[in-house]
Amino acid sequence: MVLKAIISQRLVPTKDGDGLVPAVEILVNTKRVQDIILDENRLPELFNAIEEGFLPYGMQSFDQSLYFLFKRGLIDEQIMLANASRPDVLKLRLKGITRGVGGESWDYIDKLAGEL
Repeated sequence: MVLKAIISQRLVPTKDGDGLVPAVEILVNTKRVQDIILDENRLPELFNAIEEGFLPYGMQSFDQSLYFLFKRGLIDEQIMLANASRPDVLKLRLKGITRGVGGESWDYIDKLAGEL
C-alpha cells in the first residue's frame, strides 16, 4: 500500500570500453502492478506490466533501457544481450520482430533514440 515506485540501476560498460553507463529499470506501483505483487502466481507478468507501462506511466524495463543505450550507440549488441533480463526478446527485436502487446513502447524507443 505504501510502495510508490522502485528504481533499479546497473552500470554496464560503454562500447568504447572507457566508462560505464547506467541501465535503469523503473516500476511504478499501479493497480495492475499491485495486483501482480500480491499474487505470487502472477509474478512472471511483472516484466510485461513494466514494458507496457512505458508510455502511460513512465516505467521501463532493464531491457528497454539497454535497447535504448544500444540504439544510441553507447553500448554494443554483445553488452546489451549479456546484461539483458530476456536476451531472446531483444534478439527478436533486433530482427524487427515485435511481440504483440506493448510493441508500441519499443517502437517509441526506436523513434526517441533516432531523434536524440
